[in-house]
Amino acid sequence: MDPGLTRMGVGVVEGRIGAPMRMVAAGVLRSASDAPIHERLLAIEVQVEQWLEEHNPDSVAVERMFAQEGVRTIMGTAQAAGVAMVAAARRGLPVALHTPSEVKAAITGDFVLFARAILTVARFAGNRFMPASHSKWGVHGLA
Repeated sequence: MDPGLTRMGVGVVEGRIGAPMRMVAAGVLRSASDAPIHERLLAIEVQVEQWLEEHNPDSVAVERMFAQEGVRTIMGTAQAAGVAMVAAARRGLPVALHTPSEVKAAITGDFVLFARAILTVARFAGNRFMPASHSKWGVHGLA
């Protein structure tokens, strides 16, 4: 999950260690930017719960916060990440946290190569999961 208060990228992959992975689903959960914070967090929580119920994952990966953005942005993002972690914990799912740099380095070591790799995977999958928004870029990498 690529957390955000307005948009949270989510994705599901299927596979096992040592075997190719298959993208099952990708999406963006949303909350109204003009709603009070408690209503926004509730909206995200309800959607995360629906996503977990629908896809029944074995584990959850959540992008870890980094301090390149403003305090207000980082707070909302961290709160949304917390909602995702609580939803996973409620189901007894293990949660892994990874920074954007860790994700990019694990895949390619470079953001431009990372973006190209994601586009290549999306094209290979018949564009079914082409990242249409920034929120889906990170979640494709986390998955």
